[in-house]
Amino acid sequence: MYGTVHGYSNECILQVIQRKYGGLWGPAGRIMKWRVLVVDDHPATRMGVCTLVASSALLEVCGEASDGLEAIEKVADLCPDAVVLDLTMPIMSGFEAALKIKRILPSAKIVFFTMHDVPASVRIIGADAFVVKTSAPETLVAALERVLQHGRITGSGIV
Repeated sequence: MYGTVHGYSNECILQVIQRKYGGLWGPAGRIMKWRVLVVDDHPATRMGVCTLVASSALLEVCGEASDGLEAIEKVADLCPDAVVLDLTMPIMSGFEAALKIKRILPSAKIVFFTMHDVPASVRIIGADAFVVKTSAPETLVAALERVLQHGRITGSGIV
């Protein structure tokens, strides 16, 4: 790595530019996957979400975090396309982390994945989707794919 610009790695900046202007096509016509950061304070939940994300042909896990503060640090370093974020976590809540993530990396899509049913609050902070943990497993992957392809979404269990 040759350096950073405003705290972002050169690799991170190049990825954002590539996706914004070049779509999902990488070198030699290879399809690049959307990069997802998974944030939840429960290790078993994080592992399950990572497994779900990895099952998609369009998504890949670029990192994991166990609280909001760690998520913010990882966003600046990894430059994910989307962040799956729990609301209730130690050190920093998902709400607070989402606000800071949007300031650090406005292009990142925020998908709340939580046991709480609070869609109105989610809209206020600018989250792109909301999926309750009691939803069918494929709902989270579908929400991520739709948000990354089409922006903010609405629907059953999703805001």
